[in-house]
Amino acid sequence: MSFAVLFPGQGSQFVGMGADLFAARGDVLGDRADEVLGWSLREVCLDGPEALLTSTDHAQPALFALSYVLWEAFSEEVGRVPAAAAGHSLGEYTALTAAGAIGFEKGLALVAERGRAMAEAAGSLEDSTMAAVIGSPDEAVEAVLAARRSDGGQIWAANFNAPGQVVVAGASADVDWLVAEAKALGLRRVIPLQVAAAFHSPFMAPAAAAL
Repeated sequence: MSFAVLFPGQGSQFVGMGADLFAARGDVLGDRADEVLGWSLREVCLDGPEALLTSTDHAQPALFALSYVLWEAFSEEVGRVPAAAAGHSLGEYTALTAAGAIGFEKGLALVAERGRAMAEAAGSLEDSTMAAVIGSPDEAVEAVLAARRSDGGQIWAANFNAPGQVVVAGASADVDWLVAEAKALGLRRVIPLQVAAAFHSPFMAPAAAAL
């Protein structure tokens, strides 16, 4: 039976993640990673603080490195090659590395640069964030967002992950409004995401230009 692998993007990080991986693969997650990054991957992942790990210039390299090492361990265990590799946003870089298109150090360096550019873009803007809308039709979500923008709001559909799952991004005030008013707006469930800014939105235009 064939299988595919899907790598995560930002929002899945947490302080303490990867403790077993650091113990088992300290060669990759230690000096090799730290030399590329210029900071201790182990300390940031295991000790945080949460705000530092959540910052996009740290979250992206951390998730990339741990996801890749976890993939290596899995592939060694199953001894088979997947039919496809894909990822959510940042996870696309992990997928390319897992597929052998780029090496680990090169992939980590690219992700670190991407994180720095996005952090600079986020730092130059007003507070922004993201949330996941679960269980509502895509069209209904887009209609709510369009109505908010017509009133001066800054909020957009950022990712259509699957039918009934839309990630939105925008100014924190607008995303907070969506979370608080979800039921009244006819949306089934809205979950705030642990991210540092409104990625995949017009707010990231400076990062796109830098890259």
